[in-house]
Amino acid sequence: MLGVHKFNPSLPGQGGDLSFCIVQMEGGTKEALQETYEKAGNTCLENGALEVFVADNKFASEKIWNMRRNWLEALKVVDPYVSTGDVVSPLSEISRMMEKIGKIATAYGVQIPCAGHAADGNIHPAPMKPEDIPLSDWKEMMEEILDKIAAFAVELGGAVSGERRARNRVRETEVARKDKGARSQTDARDQGRV
Repeated sequence: MLGVHKFNPSLPGQGGDLSFCIVQMEGGTKEALQETYEKAGNTCLENGALEVFVADNKFASEKIWNMRRNWLEALKVVDPYVSTGDVVSPLSEISRMMEKIGKIATAYGVQIPCAGHAADGNIHPAPMKPEDIPLSDWKEMMEEILDKIAAFAVELGGAVSGERRARNRVRETEVARKDKGARSQTDARDQGRV
């Protein structure tokens, strides 16, 4: 995971374009919990995971959660201009959402690391500024990338959340006001008042 090594240099599997899936489990007994995480780990390995790391103590658990909590700060070490989107994908469409983010990244020639919550479909894409793009052009390009990701999330039946939704709501309100004004003028003309 890009930049994460700055916060957790000893975590396994930190080279290249890898993904981490953090799963927190609970159990009534230590034995029941162990049985559950062994089944989950085997399922992950059977489905292409390169490695399973079990945090069997508070220190190891904190290292993993520290990575997740600080992922954006870690990215900012690599790219101080990085910003995140906030979309929600239907759970059954997360893989399609991630594939689309990958295609958008390729189309724009950027890296788009993501963090998210698989249990609720929340995804935070973080387009990173390429070195060859001037900062003056990056903001517009980044917004375009995040808008395309947001549009695809909605197309899949998901939603835009957080700040982007608020920004879009402002745009929609402005469009609705203009549309309402145009309809009022049309209605008035139709009724012979103009």
